[in-house]
Amino acid sequence: YQGQDPAAPKAAPERMAVIALKPIKFGENLTPENIVEKPWPVELPEGAFTSKAEALSVDPVGNVPRMAMRPIAVNEVVMRSAVSGEASRLSSS
Repeated sequence: YQGQDPAAPKAAPERMAVIALKPIKFGENLTPENIVEKPWPVELPEGAFTSKAEALSVDPVGNVPRMAMRPIAVNEVVMRSAVSGEASRLSSS
């Protein structure tokens, strides 16, 4: 590796993360217009969506589009725990 300093820190590999493009309100469906995949330079929290296709997939429990279980802020990583599907349920109580 000519020209590289072996003591130089190595860059962490980037991962893809699904990010909110705009605020997503409680009960609002995830859509191609309100989420995007972006490179994420640090370790993602467990439960983060890593592909837009996965985040936009139909809720396997109710066979309906996934929706926000709580408000999701702009540039926030979209987490499984924040949307309907898997073990979560939408509740207004």
